[in-house]
Amino acid sequence: MFSRIWDSIRRGRHVELYLVLVVSTVAVVLAILDVGSQRLVSTLTVTALGLTGFALIEQRIAVQAGLDRLADIGARAKFQDEPVLDLPSALKNSSLVMLAGVDLSRTFGRYEAELKDYVQAGKRLRVMLYDPEGTALDHAVVRSRRHFSRDREVALIENSCYDFLTLRALSSADGVEVRLSQVPFPYGVVAADYRSENGSICLKHYTFKGESYDKPWICLASADGRWYAQFAGEIDSYWDEARPVVA
Repeated sequence: MFSRIWDSIRRGRHVELYLVLVVSTVAVVLAILDVGSQRLVSTLTVTALGLTGFALIEQRIAVQAGLDRLADIGARAKFQDEPVLDLPSALKNSSLVMLAGVDLSRTFGRYEAELKDYVQAGKRLRVMLYDPEGTALDHAVVRSRRHFSRDREVALIENSCYDFLTLRALSSADGVEVRLSQVPFPYGVVAADYRSENGSICLKHYTFKGESYDKPWICLASADGRWYAQFAGEIDSYWDEARPVVA
């Protein structure tokens, strides 16, 4: 036990607690032996209490730092089979939603009602697809492990453009934007208020000849710090390079 105490003191740990022990012991001994003035004993007692308070504050700071580290670890991006942020929740709780994918052919049909409610509420929707006239679509065909018809994919993209553009009739000016990217962005995107500190970004990895087709998902929040900022900026860069679709 004494070796542990000495090792702790040598490392500069819990020094204030050992000082409390020494000061309080001296105060008790003086009081028992009736040595020294009452003022001295009172001073030592108050000193011990002050050191105890200091030790408690230091311990509280250490505990809070540990909790903050655990919260940070819990907030870090993790790989998922499915997105943590589902589209209906994103549409319900956000004012800006960004969707990006090769064709998003199933997205409109699956969430048509939610999308209409969203844009009618005056919120902003951005949709980015692969440009059927560029090399991005060639990359999508090549990376697929299964048979992938380019002509069929062109039709899916054109149909998706038409579907999403119909939402403009329900939205405010510039409430719905659709763009086509000639750059083959390497992931699908569901991003909600991603320019704010309360935003989120979910990315679906686009595999190359992979057994697990277009998985995993990785979801980021502002707690992910510079990586969140990097992906948010990258999404905007892809968007800026893409060409707007005019109805």
